[in-house]
Amino acid sequence: MFINPKAVRNNADVMRSIFFDSLILWYEEMNSFYYDELINELSDLCGILPDYWDIFGRKHITSIETKKAVLRSMRVNIDSIDAIKDEN
Repeated sequence: MFINPKAVRNNADVMRSIFFDSLILWYEEMNSFYYDELINELSDLCGILPDYWDIFGRKHITSIETKKAVLRSMRVNIDSIDAIKDEN
């Protein structure tokens, strides 16, 4: 059986590319998760409630975007993970 070396090399390049793309996506997801957790912790420290009940008895969860908007209105720098760490 003949194996084409170019096909093997191209296949390895494709596999390497897929691996690195997956690794980058995983890193971005983990970074995003860590960022959101820091936003949640900072929100708690600043007195932003994680949820509330309206007058009809329905529970509402405070979204990450709302927490970010409130923190920004409080002039807290949340532009990056390092900026959040420096807010302590």
